[in-house]
This record gives sequence, structure tokens and C-alpha cells, in this order.
Amino acid sequence: MPTKETDLYGVIYLPPNLDKNRKYPVIDSQYASPLTAVVPRNFMMAIYGVPALVKPACLAELGFICVAVDARGTTFRSKKYSHYSWQNLNTDGLEDHVAAIRQLAESRPWMDIERVGVHGDSYGGYATFRAMLEFPEFYKVGASGCGEGSNSSAYPDYHFFAFHGKPVYSDGSHLKPNPTAKPVNYANLDGPAQAERLKGKLLIQLGELDENVFPATTLQFVDALVKADKDFDMVYYPNRPHHFGGPFATRKVWDYFVKHLMGADPPPYHITSWEN
Repeated sequence: MPTKETDLYGVIYLPPNLDKNRKYPVIDSQYASPLTAVVPRNFMMAIYGVPALVKPACLAELGFICVAVDARGTTFRSKKYSHYSWQNLNTDGLEDHVAAIRQLAESRPWMDIERVGVHGDSYGGYATFRAMLEFPEFYKVGASGCGEGSNSSAYPDYHFFAFHGKPVYSDGSHLKPNPTAKPVNYANLDGPAQAERLKGKLLIQLGELDENVFPATTLQFVDALVKADKDFDMVYYPNRPHHFGGPFATRKVWDYFVKHLMGADPPPYHITSWEN
């Protein structure tokens, strides 16, 4: 957990006409990659927001408190700060997100930390899975887009090699001895093996032709959720690549949070124009 010597930086997106006598659900808008910092440094970055399908400014307009945090393990800080990620990619620094949101709520009683959601795409989609599995009592609703669900079925990825180490198999080799072998040093981030931890509501979106996060990596996690008899929701986009985003996919996330985190009926809107 963060110590007194650790400063974290972040941004809070507030709903219009904030009523401090109300309680607002909170959404963690994150990417959590050790190669990326998401806290905006200027106005345009703030509007564009976290690298994700759904922008925090949009979610704030729907009535959510959105928080973006650069936790330990992210870049543009000291070597010690960045290297916190080493062999900690199972939590991705999300323990700092949890601590930051709790601390913010201590002086902002209108933040309802009994209703906290998390969303992200690509590496942020992977981090959303990790949030829901590592902190199931804190994150109640998650929306993951094109997220890697099984590291053992992915191509050699720089995130995991550089920040978690080369995979080591039971025979001591860095190469898979057989198609189903899993790295023993990746056990703490094995999503399919941890599927029984899921407690909250989870939306999974993925594209059939994803050339970056292969559908098999997500579907192995989906298969594990089915075997664990866990409820979840999934949208599978035919003929769509890694960046499958568009009005429909965006609206699915908006509606999911409105329904399951806010406990309301989604408004009857339709997105008539789109710029990704």
C-alpha cells in the first residue's frame, strides 16, 4: 500500500451541477500500463481522457464521479516508482487506485465508494480483469474492452517480459514445452485459474479479428468463467479488429454502468456522430 513518502497524482471528473448532498457512484478510468501515464497534463488531454473506448468526461456527464490515477509502476517518475511494476503485474498498481479513491472520499462524502466501477481497453481491458479479480470487494462493476485474459496464450509481449520477467516453465525453459503449459512465474496473474474470484458485474467486449489481443486469450478467460459458473456479459464483434470502437460499443459501456452501478434505466440516447 502507499506510504507517507509516496505522492500520487490524479484528476477527478465531476458531474455537471454537482450536488454535495447526494452520493455519486465512482468509476476508475484507467489504462494501468507500466509504459503509460494517463493523468492529463493539459486541457485537451483532459477532454480526450484515458486511452480507452469510453472517456471519463462522458461518464461524468452521465452522473458519475470519474477518477484517473497514475499509480506506482507507471512511467515518467523515478526508477524506484516505475520499477514497482516488477513482478507485480497481477495488481498493476491498482492497490494505489483503491487507496487513492478511499482517501479522496474521506474529504468528499459525495463519493460513494460502495459503488465503484472500473473500465479500460486493450491493456486497460487486461487491468480491468485484474481489478475485478484482485479487489472483488471494492470494484463492483467492470467493463473490459479487448482485454487479454490469459497471458500464457499471448504472443511475447514487452509488458510482461520487461516488467514481470521472461516466462519460466516447469522444466526451467523459457520456451513452451507443450501447447497447454503455463509459466510458473506467471501464476499470480493467471486470469483463467482465478476466475472463481469474480464477484461483481463484468462486461467483456472483443473483436473477432483482433490482431493485437488475440481473441483466444480473452476467450480462455471466458471459458474459465463459464466453468466457474460465474455470471458475466459479453459482446463479440464480427469482422472487427483491435480497435472495434464505435457508437454501439461506447453505448454498451455507458448503459452497463448506468444500469449496474447507478441502478437506473439508461437514457434513450443514440450517438449520431463519432470521432475516435
